[in-house]
Amino acid sequence: FCHSCAKTFRDDSDSIVEPAAFKKVEIPTYCDEERRDLLDNFDQRLDSTFAKFLELLIGRNNAIGIVERYYLGIYEGSKVIFWQLDEDLNLRAGKVMDYSDNGKRSGYINWWRSIHNKSCQMNLCFFGQHLISEVRKPLAIVESEKTACLMSYFNPAFTWLASGGKSLLNHSKCRLIAKYDVTLFPDHDSYDEWKILADEWDFKISKDCELWYDKGLINKGEDIADYYINLSTCLDAYYLEVDYNWNQEEYESIFNKPKDFRSDIYTGRSPI
Repeated sequence: FCHSCAKTFRDDSDSIVEPAAFKKVEIPTYCDEERRDLLDNFDQRLDSTFAKFLELLIGRNNAIGIVERYYLGIYEGSKVIFWQLDEDLNLRAGKVMDYSDNGKRSGYINWWRSIHNKSCQMNLCFFGQHLISEVRKPLAIVESEKTACLMSYFNPAFTWLASGGKSLLNHSKCRLIAKYDVTLFPDHDSYDEWKILADEWDFKISKDCELWYDKGLINKGEDIADYYINLSTCLDAYYLEVDYNWNQEEYESIFNKPKDFRSDIYTGRSPI
């Protein structure tokens, strides 16, 4: 008699299942990357193309701050390693990516375990999850690691984490941050999908990217970091064009001289 389903299974019942028919459930061996890998491949000199992009965009000191905060690594001389550390500083995974000089992703995504032919199974967490226990700020969740890095500079009022992709913000990850003050910042075209999770887990969610796209401030599929990059570029151009020490009278006296101009009047020198 089965107390769970309240059914009786007699000897002549076809429902009887031989014990040998049950397969043993294999417990996966999760990857536990070596801390030595992180230390040996730390991008201390900003050699990766992504780090150089950060340096060009926000300055060397700010770029160093991001590399140190998120433990960014370097692989094969130019690729960046986005290490995933959990709140207990366990090294879960390493995401290897390549970027062009303008900060756009190029090539394919690879993983540290695949590069080294490890047979373990990845047990992913948020990129930047280690910061939850270090910084007491509201959490902001974005899709890409690049965006989390940049937004930590553009808007330091939040602790910025990345899910690693639109579909990688799942219930398992939401459960980890359910007790915190969380705001989701989905890319353009991802709002509806993330809104379902926001409602279910009582997270706040930003619709900024949808509004910015409608106003032509970002392109299709871009995110909050793209908006700030565009804004920063526009401000740089503005500051290059505006001289706050400009003296219009001085300009007029030099370049708009009257027809009867005499140098001794304007300079004190005797005319030749």
